[in-house]
Amino acid sequence: MEKKKTSVLICDDAAFLRKIMRDTLEKNDFEVVGEAADSQQALEQFHRLEPDVVLLDLLMGDTDSLETLRQILQERPRFPVVSVCDRGAPNLLAEALKLGAPGGIFKPFPPEKLLDQIHQVLNTR
Repeated sequence: MEKKKTSVLICDDAAFLRKIMRDTLEKNDFEVVGEAADSQQALEQFHRLEPDVVLLDLLMGDTDSLETLRQILQERPRFPVVSVCDRGAPNLLAEALKLGAPGGIFKPFPPEKLLDQIHQVLNTR
């Protein structure tokens, strides 16, 4: 019997970053089940697709991704979310971790750092 791949929802408003993350994940035996470009899409797909992990950009256009994070963690405490943030906004990442996000990473990041964060949040469930 084939082992089920870990499913991931990628939430980032930059299409090129979603592609980089998708390529990295698919090359490393993850299944990308969806992509979202804003917080509303992120929540809709989170509920519809029920991924194992969410990669959540904290600066998606004019939407409040911290509120998205709050909603996810309120519904599913300790859910494996990797908060993704620009280096220029470390306060956002600190706030996400304070809200209960189990992991976070600054952009730009090497592929192995992304994979390390995903494994880390999966191990904290």
